[in-house]
Amino acid sequence: MVDVIQRVHKGVNVEVTAVEPSRHQLGLYKERLAKREKGKLTVNFQEMTVQEYLTKEGVKNTKFDIVAAVQVLYYIKKDELTTTIKEMLNLRSKHRNAMFNIVVVSSKSGYHKLWKSMDKSCFRTNITSTDVEEKLKEIPGCQYTIDHKECYLDISDCEGDDVDVVTKHRKGLIVDFITDYNRFLENAPITIRDRVVAMITGDECSTLKDDGKLYMNNSVAMISLNKSS
Repeated sequence: MVDVIQRVHKGVNVEVTAVEPSRHQLGLYKERLAKREKGKLTVNFQEMTVQEYLTKEGVKNTKFDIVAAVQVLYYIKKDELTTTIKEMLNLRSKHRNAMFNIVVVSSKSGYHKLWKSMDKSCFRTNITSTDVEEKLKEIPGCQYTIDHKECYLDISDCEGDDVDVVTKHRKGLIVDFITDYNRFLENAPITIRDRVVAMITGDECSTLKDDGKLYMNNSVAMISLNKSS
C-alpha cells in the first residue's frame, strides 16, 4: 500500500503507524521495509493491540488519511466490535478521500461455513465479513462497499488416512492453523474432531483441483468505508 501511495503522490512524505502486538510480525514488517527503495517514509511502530492503541493518551486527536484493519477484528470481543469500529472510523482525517479498509475472512469461505456450523465454543476465531456487516449496519449513516477475493489453501495432507509420520504431522499443523487450536487432533473430543476434519475436506469447504490437490476456500473480504460514512 505504501508503494502505491508513493507512486501516485511522488515526493510526498508518507507517515505510517503500524500497530501490532506480535514482536515477530513487526520484525518481519521492518525487514520488508528495509528491502524496499528508500523514499520519504516515516514509520511509527507500536507493539500493542488495537484496543490498547485506541486508549493511548492523545490517539483520539491523531488522524490518518487511510486506516486499515487487516486481519485484526478476530481479536476483538463481539460485544465490543461496534465500538471499536466506530473508534477506528474516528481516526480518519477530514480529507474528502479519507478511507477505512477492513480485511477479514469472507462469508464465502470455507472458514465461514465451518465456524458457523459448529458450536461457538469450538473456535476462538469466528468473525467473518457477515458479522462485520451486521455491526456496520448498527452505525447510523455508515456506507460501505465489499469485495470478496477468492483464494485457496492447499490442505492435501488432510485428506485420507495418516499414511506416515510426516503426513500426520502436516495434517496436525494444517488443522491447528484452521481451528486456531494447538494439537486439535489430539485434544478435541473424537466426535468434534472427526466432524471438523470431514467438513474441512468435504465439498462444503474445499475443492479438488485439476492438479489432484485438495484446496480449502480461503477467501477474504475487503470492506471499504469512504469519508461519507
